Amino acid sequence: MLDKENRTRSQFALVREKFFQDTVYGILSDPTTILDKSVEYGIDVQSFSLGLFDIHSLRSQSDQSQLKSVGNLIYTAFQSFYSYSFALGSDKIGVLIQADELRIAFVCQDLIQSANTLFGLRISAGISGNHQGITEIHTAYQEALAAISLGFEAENDVVFFRSDMRARAESYQQMADAFCERIFGLVQDNRLDSALEEIRVGFEVKKIFQHAVEKYKLAAIQLCLLLWKRSHESASGIHDRFLSCDTIADVAQALMEEVKNSSRFRNASESNAIVAESLAFIHKNYHQEMQLQTIADAVYVNSSYLSRLFHKETGETVTEAITKIRMEKARELLAKSEIKTQEIATMVGFDNPSYFSATFKKRFGLTPKAYRFSQR
Repeated sequence: MLDKENRTRSQFALVREKFFQDTVYGILSDPTTILDKSVEYGIDVQSFSLGLFDIHSLRSQSDQSQLKSVGNLIYTAFQSFYSYSFALGSDKIGVLIQADELRIAFVCQDLIQSANTLFGLRISAGISGNHQGITEIHTAYQEALAAISLGFEAENDVVFFRSDMRARAESYQQMADAFCERIFGLVQDNRLDSALEEIRVGFEVKKIFQHAVEKYKLAAIQLCLLLWKRSHESASGIHDRFLSCDTIADVAQALMEEVKNSSRFRNASESNAIVAESLAFIHKNYHQEMQLQTIADAVYVNSSYLSRLFHKETGETVTEAITKIRMEKARELLAKSEIKTQEIATMVGFDNPSYFSATFKKRFGLTPKAYRFSQR
């Protein structure tokens, strides 16, 4: 009974984090839907600031245990302020904070020192202005990003968004909007070569984002979300790709690849998009307890509808897809690592090592141990 309750809480937390991510990124933008979902997920936000914490050096999958540890540190630090925390990409954490600026600043400085002492990591923080109601969370996110970007330029670890930053932010937004509209229009007109050339010219000739790599990242993200609408991959996957870029050249290359991919998938049906987004969610969370309802909630459709649609589009059930993805990841870990079999079972979402071994053998015809031996 206790295990079932723990699994239910875990799935609820997973779906609620997805809601925060989609709202922050602007994927979920309808105010009524946002308000209804916030009530459903027990989120009560009145007046808040959004804190964006960038955890430096977390650039690989092996660092995700550290991200979780730092996330717990951040959650604990702001717990008394009636806050909500959630992962944003692979190396950032967002927090909705209901506290005054002085208290936030004090906690941020303490966090930065603790993260450095405990984990040897540097944290930068951008804090938005004060907002009323969860429907303003996307605007708050934009402000926090602008603040953290200014912090990078000025080498400040904690920066609060100020009204005098607004003109600069609006000027950048106009530039980003114009850039996105040009590329989007060319892709919609099936002029892929022209779209790629426009990106190249903007990068190499006009240099519209020169010395502003963080701003270029945001423009690229904005364009990709516009192109994909209901993305073939998770919104956080798009953010991960661009926010992990180190240079403007890296951003330009990643953007051209995304534009090429979006052109290939542009004529995909809405049903294909829902299935693709469901698969992206499974790929991202295969290591956690997951059921059909969890995935349906994450992509905002009815579970029965998703079950029928998924089988129609892929020829397999959602459960079969989850198992296949978990087994492929397990096979990869067995072939390329020395991690113990029972640990791999846990890493790919199985809490029973015997059941994991039986499932693996049924799929590949070998036990995990025998498969590992065959790869040596």
